[in-house]
Amino acid sequence: MTKKQPVKKKNGRPLGSDEYLPEYDQMIIDCMKDGASAVEFAASIGVAKSTIYEWAKNHQSFSNAFTRARTMCQAWWESQGRTNLTDESEYMGISRKFNDRLWNKNMACRFRDEWVEKKDISLSVPLDSDKNLLAELLKNPEVKK
Repeated sequence: MTKKQPVKKKNGRPLGSDEYLPEYDQMIIDCMKDGASAVEFAASIGVAKSTIYEWAKNHQSFSNAFTRARTMCQAWWESQGRTNLTDESEYMGISRKFNDRLWNKNMACRFRDEWVEKKDISLSVPLDSDKNLLAELLKNPEVKK
């Protein structure tokens, strides 16, 4: 019985092999500079998303490339919003407006550190407050004594 050889991709690496190759540094930049995600890059070379993060942790050159790639990815998406916000293009005879809500949601999901709207909620209760009032305040912050 003959053992099957792994399927090879263009770059000669067996599909699904988690071995890091130095050429991935430029490949991830090339992939993500046009708005692709790390998941898209991982899928294109046949590895899990977690493998990409593991390589970034263990290989300084890949970590640097991944950081640059994420910056380029975010810049691409921001550029799409900036240039298309006022664009009313036509596609197959149908007028299409830029969907700013969809774009904003996409940005908030992709780039949480900078794009998620944050609300700070604070509650101050005097130390001598009774337990019932404190419990009621936690259930309903609008309750005032």
